[in-house]
Amino acid sequence: MNNFARWFLANVAGMTIGLGTHPFLAHGFTGRHGDTMTPVQWITHIVSFGLASAIIFSCQRKSAPQLFQPGAAPVLRASALATIAFLGVWSLAGIPFDIQASFLAFGLSLGLALRNRTGKSVLALAATIAVAGMVTVGSGLPIAGKLMAAFGGGLAGDAALWTYIGVVGGVLSGLLGSFTMRRLMANDRLGVTAAEG
Repeated sequence: MNNFARWFLANVAGMTIGLGTHPFLAHGFTGRHGDTMTPVQWITHIVSFGLASAIIFSCQRKSAPQLFQPGAAPVLRASALATIAFLGVWSLAGIPFDIQASFLAFGLSLGLALRNRTGKSVLALAATIAVAGMVTVGSGLPIAGKLMAAFGGGLAGDAALWTYIGVVGGVLSGLLGSFTMRRLMANDRLGVTAAEG
């Protein structure tokens, strides 16, 4: 399997698993919420989205380990950034801006974890994944209510919507991100060749 197939599959798997399981942890134990959350609901959302973000980042990083820093610190940073972005924007602006902010944070976390990080490469990854998030949100808004209702609403409806976000977001991040990854890998090979020369 080539690098770009690995990257694509890692995005689809990571986002589908991470975001698809988020509502079960966030809403399954403490119930659904409206415009406000109880302290316990905040805790379950922090844990749930932190775990989802760690899964997404770990899958993405594993697809191209030569490009990204190893260790736990980048995973923890990715988890914290996405969780703060998601819940911070949710509390200020609500849905769907929270989801868009989390996609931007996913890309930013990848950029910050590059071994040969430059301002351009960080911006490229952040922008690419953010665009994937915008298209995902744009495609999901018109059908969100119908999709949730088709699964009976409640937790099952939440899970269906978040799985949709994970699958579509993963496909788009995989496709759009492959162009950025191709460039990063080419630059990385040039850097290695120059260093050896």
